[in-house]
Amino acid sequence: MQNFHFQKFAKSVALLAGIALTQAVATAQSLPIVVDGLFDEWQGAAVLSDPSGDGSNLDFLSFEVSNDDEFLFIKFKLSQEIALTSGNAIALFLDTDMNALTGNSFNGLGAEAVIYIGQREASVYTGSFPIMTSLNDLKWRHLPTVTSQEFEIAIGRNTKPGGTNILFSGPAIRLAFQDGSAPDGDMMPDEGQVFTYDFDETPVAEPTTVGFEKSNSLDFRLMTYNTLQNGLDDFERVDNFQRVVHAALPDVVTFNECWDVTEGMAATFMNSAIPLPNFNNWNAVKVDYGNITVSRFPILQSWEVEPGVRLTASLIDLPAEYATDILVINGHLKCCDADNTRQKEVDALVRFLLDAKTPGGVIDLPENTPFVLSGDLNLVGEKQQLTTLLTGQIVNAGLYGPGGPPDWDDTPLEDVIAPQSDLRMAYTWKDDWSSYPPSRIDYHIFSNSAMSVSKSFTIQTEVMPPERLALYGLHQDDTGPASDHFPKVTDFVIPVLTEAAENLPDGMDFALSPNPLISQLRIRPLQGLMDEWEVSVFNISGQLMHRCNSTAKEVAFETAGWPSGIYFIKILVGVKVLTKMVVKQ
Repeated sequence: MQNFHFQKFAKSVALLAGIALTQAVATAQSLPIVVDGLFDEWQGAAVLSDPSGDGSNLDFLSFEVSNDDEFLFIKFKLSQEIALTSGNAIALFLDTDMNALTGNSFNGLGAEAVIYIGQREASVYTGSFPIMTSLNDLKWRHLPTVTSQEFEIAIGRNTKPGGTNILFSGPAIRLAFQDGSAPDGDMMPDEGQVFTYDFDETPVAEPTTVGFEKSNSLDFRLMTYNTLQNGLDDFERVDNFQRVVHAALPDVVTFNECWDVTEGMAATFMNSAIPLPNFNNWNAVKVDYGNITVSRFPILQSWEVEPGVRLTASLIDLPAEYATDILVINGHLKCCDADNTRQKEVDALVRFLLDAKTPGGVIDLPENTPFVLSGDLNLVGEKQQLTTLLTGQIVNAGLYGPGGPPDWDDTPLEDVIAPQSDLRMAYTWKDDWSSYPPSRIDYHIFSNSAMSVSKSFTIQTEVMPPERLALYGLHQDDTGPASDHFPKVTDFVIPVLTEAAENLPDGMDFALSPNPLISQLRIRPLQGLMDEWEVSVFNISGQLMHRCNSTAKEVAFETAGWPSGIYFIKILVGVKVLTKMVVKQ
């Protein structure tokens, strides 16, 4: 274990020495916290601020506390960016019986649990002797998984470390943080101060469950699923996978860890899990050595993003109803402590995307073709790798070029954070036998200038009630035995054509300018037009932005106040319809 320098101040010793302990009692408020790394639900939580610059290494700034009936929630901030569960000497002290003379004495607390967060273990004093236990035994959850200055944590209130006595035995707790990396490491609260939190037993609303059904039949459903060491070819697990995949009914799946599984085997698995109508077969491609992309639609072309790297891009041929195809990039980045290697992999991907946006090179995509990175990205270290994926900020510029904004409108991409369908948690990986707590490492990162998200969710059958399992033909123990990863599902809204251009009178077409839009849109027939024609403009969510009728040679209207994004121009001539797409910068 890393050497921790603990300053011990038992309450009785402090009083004998004439040190005054300042008591701070927090006003309790139960909250429906969603542990997703977004920190959206913390308004009203109990807060303690800590002076800045008072530690020789790490500098604590504040913590907040709340609860529901199942978890104690703690959010804390530092002035530096850290990896929460490795490489630090932060300890969290929990005095759960409010008795300073029991447990580990620290700054007026008698802590029944001392959690060495960077070591991923805890010393617990609920029985006759202290025991060492793991974060998972405490039902610890936290996000983000990458380095950050701010984290939200959940600790199970009903856990029994050691199997005998419940950890949180009373209606209140005291808690404190310390950076144990040096004798003068920062403390929060400061020396001589005690923070008390009274649990609020006011019930919070039950989690809002997410239905597996699509909101719109034309939404494009993408699933990513790490199959844990060839799970699609494991007869003991294949039924679990089939039930889960069938419940989700994806259009495309990016499978990871298919080391010895061929694309033919993956297609056969999908044909069994989700038989397609008219005796059609699923399409599958395996270019790198571990990823397989399967699609109910044809796969036009695939590229290996970087030789020897688990990144395969596939152009999916969407049906005629859609205004565009979609590029799906199946990714499984290097695991664990390989930050430098993982950074080179994401740098290579950004170079590939920038190449796809410009003529020449390895790949040329039609302008505004939607694209999405899907897979187990293993983002468990430096946040820079996620930053690079979103912003295009390449670190190894000498190898991969200067980088640049990856989306079509030269803005960052969007990270889809998908809480579980039946749980207020957004982790996608969980292994109770590991020293690491649950993590969010499965991602969908997409071009939000070319498409939007309708629905997203992660499936963990073990937390679903029986009636929900029965509704989708699932078993309680499907996802756990299948893999240590949970399947992540996202429904994307992709531009759709209401009717094809050939429905217009022969040779009839319209010109739109400029495209991309700036402050005004002009529409004119490309040949003489005697009939009245109607123009309707919709945004990507289907909201009507403008409508007018005309018999003139040109229609023009202002678009300066419209948000950036995709717009659909529906032109009606009699009973004939043409739909076109423009982009607003």
